[in-house]
Amino acid sequence: MTEYLIPTEHRVSLLKRKLPSVSRNLTLLIPLAAISVPSLFAAGTRTHPWELQEITLRAAKDYPNPYTDVMCWVQLKGPGFSERIYGFWDGGNIWRVRIVATSAGQWTWTSGSESPGDNGLNGKTGSFTAENWTEAEKEQNPNRHGFLRPTPNHHALQYADGTPFFLVGDTWIGAATWRLPFTGAKPDPAYEPAPAITFENAVAYDITTTDEPPGARPYIWTALKYTAGGQMQWMKKFFLSEGRRYQDLLLANDEITPRKAPGSPEDGLDGWSLMMRTKEKDLAFLYFENKAIRARLAGWVPGKSYRLTWYDPRKGEWASAAEVTSDA
Repeated sequence: MTEYLIPTEHRVSLLKRKLPSVSRNLTLLIPLAAISVPSLFAAGTRTHPWELQEITLRAAKDYPNPYTDVMCWVQLKGPGFSERIYGFWDGGNIWRVRIVATSAGQWTWTSGSESPGDNGLNGKTGSFTAENWTEAEKEQNPNRHGFLRPTPNHHALQYADGTPFFLVGDTWIGAATWRLPFTGAKPDPAYEPAPAITFENAVAYDITTTDEPPGARPYIWTALKYTAGGQMQWMKKFFLSEGRRYQDLLLANDEITPRKAPGSPEDGLDGWSLMMRTKEKDLAFLYFENKAIRARLAGWVPGKSYRLTWYDPRKGEWASAAEVTSDA
């Protein structure tokens, strides 16, 4: 599986405000590409948890409309797991079912369908062994920690094994499929806008002072080579510097004043200041956009001392911490 870090196009200043504690950093990459799919028809196949496998079934009968006439599946069983996994028609007489083991151990499957007389779709069986990934292999590809799911408090995402997942993204609208031109550009003859969205609205976009070359927006795989793309790892380092604690953060934008610098456009990206804070008010992450101005923070524990540490997202470096005492 290929992994990418999505680049940012905005320069920001970041501040972490907290009580003294030990920082911990975790490694994270964002998956964006398809993976190869091994077949599971060979007896005794060995695989790993969360590694995609494919079962191919060949119908023995002909169907007027295979897409709607037949539904097939396998009953997949393993440690603490027994579920029906549905397949899909893939042309001709081919149906495919894609599965993963959710844990290490012995797994078996048995095929079935809505056409019980078809011995090509029904009664096929197989088994395989799933062996745990090593920690080094997980480090190479974080998706080996399992599927994504909400954290228990529903504030964030984590992998199936509980490893934190922090999505670092950007406002790259349709970046992987077409070049997003500047306002005033001529529409492509094949352009088909969404309902109530004009071409001019679609291409209007805030242009910032990153290291992008002039002209139309590049494809994402080109943008990944920019300096800004490499700097996204520092955003990851910032938010994961307190381990899982970022998952407990709550919006606290109403207690940062002003939230927007005077004269900044309401629909733009410059000049904004944002804050998230834990319910206990012992940790906060602050985000200051390009052209943001000095802000006053409220809602803290009166009389409590806090440590403020600025972070440089271009270099991934922490500045010297300053101790302050809250008065509100």
